[in-house]
Amino acid sequence: MKTVAIVGEYSSSVMNELKIKLSPKFHCIHIPNNQSFDKLCEADYVILRGPKMYASILEPLAGKLKLIQRWGSGYDGVDVKKAGELGISVAITNGVNSNAVSELAIALMLSLYRHIIPLNNSVASGIWERQVYIDKTYEINGKTVGLIGCGNIGRLVAKKVQSLGANVIYYDSYRMTPEREKDLNIKYAEAEELLKQSDIISLHLPSTPATKGMINKDYLSQMKPSAILINTARGSIINENDLYEALKNNWILGAGLDTLEQEPPSPDNPLLTLDNIVITPHVGGNTVDMNSIMVSHVVDNIIRVDNNEPIPIPIGDLVNGEYLIEQKNENMDISFCF
Repeated sequence: MKTVAIVGEYSSSVMNELKIKLSPKFHCIHIPNNQSFDKLCEADYVILRGPKMYASILEPLAGKLKLIQRWGSGYDGVDVKKAGELGISVAITNGVNSNAVSELAIALMLSLYRHIIPLNNSVASGIWERQVYIDKTYEINGKTVGLIGCGNIGRLVAKKVQSLGANVIYYDSYRMTPEREKDLNIKYAEAEELLKQSDIISLHLPSTPATKGMINKDYLSQMKPSAILINTARGSIINENDLYEALKNNWILGAGLDTLEQEPPSPDNPLLTLDNIVITPHVGGNTVDMNSIMVSHVVDNIIRVDNNEPIPIPIGDLVNGEYLIEQKNENMDISFCF
């Protein structure tokens, strides 16, 4: 019987559903964190949420492990090149959590614009002060929302803010066709133009060497003083020291972050001392509504690979196909037939 290692922290309901859908064909083991990675040697397949899997972890698994299936759409915590060289496929669940993340992006915008958290805390402390934020309270209606990155999540954010009366511009390294832009009712803008025009900037980029620290002092200094920055993508995209300076000195109105460079953050992270920031613990994709869809998606990919079938390229799940091809060309005996 093949073994599936369920790596990371999952709710009991998700764990039960995974085990039900994987049985009786697969034996499941739970590896909650990297402290228990010695059990990975038993795995034919991995469902990964949270812990990192870099080259030193992957190398001993070559020959047995066939697939690392990410729970979610990010894969910066996996050395996809090394995995491919070892004949290990790496897949994501492309688009599955897009709506959940897009809704959190809207929630962060509204939390900042309407100062929901400090107002709630004031009322809970016995303070009923209605005027304290009156000069810093805004509506999304009529504002310009700038999307940096416009994939599955970005397009859903565009649709949602448009329903609230906002205009949308976007910057992406891969510009859409004019027809697609017209369908979505969004306009392309170069990065500098977007920074200057936008009232709300929402980040929807992968973590890559090119995007690391992309949002820095130079970017932040070009934003409006009344603008807010939203990040539901990856913490490494923002230079946190520069963001701290921008928020502390009121270069921008505020920031809403669902992800940080270090998770969880160090207690002395200066961002935690600010009152014009909202931080959530990387929960954008965490909804009951999405869990069953996610479970079915990851199990389907495991079954495909176990049946020696390719993961369909159009759905965008397989993220290291180019390295698998290279490995296949060098060694025709790799276990996954691409």
